[in-house]
Amino acid sequence: NCRMKNCRYFEGVGIHDGSEGTVRNCYFDECLSGISVRHSSKAWIYDNTVVNSRVTAEHIVPFGQGLFIERYSTADIANNIIINNDNEGIYLESSSGSVVHNYIDNNGHVALDGNGVYCHNSSFVIMDNLIARNYLYGIDVSEQPCKIYQNDIRYNNRGGIKVSSMADVDAR
Repeated sequence: NCRMKNCRYFEGVGIHDGSEGTVRNCYFDECLSGISVRHSSKAWIYDNTVVNSRVTAEHIVPFGQGLFIERYSTADIANNIIINNDNEGIYLESSSGSVVHNYIDNNGHVALDGNGVYCHNSSFVIMDNLIARNYLYGIDVSEQPCKIYQNDIRYNNRGGIKVSSMADVDAR
């Protein structure tokens, strides 16, 4: 259990450079990103709340996400509450794993866009999530296979699921 508030210049928790770790039962409020997993790392992310991840003048993009998974990392993400973040609720790039049973709501805004889940060049199963009221799409997928099953996706400003021409998506 952990509680982190106002870590505006850092992630709440970072698992980087080939590390492995579990983040469970934590609360992150007003961090640069709640949890980041980078550079061939492996993470299990369960039962957390990530709210109000903010972009600062010193760090514009790629921050402000609730969860940030990139560069050949693997993550299993389940039973989290991810709301009111400046950018994506969950950002997935060049990685793999699963996103299951999460509540992803009200992420992104006019200056930064933002989707509930952004999945670029990654292989994830995205299943049984409630994804609502995000600035752009509930789920935005591009350039790799992504399996999307039985999500409740509603009231996102641009639509439910966006699939680029290069993506291979199995959506049911």
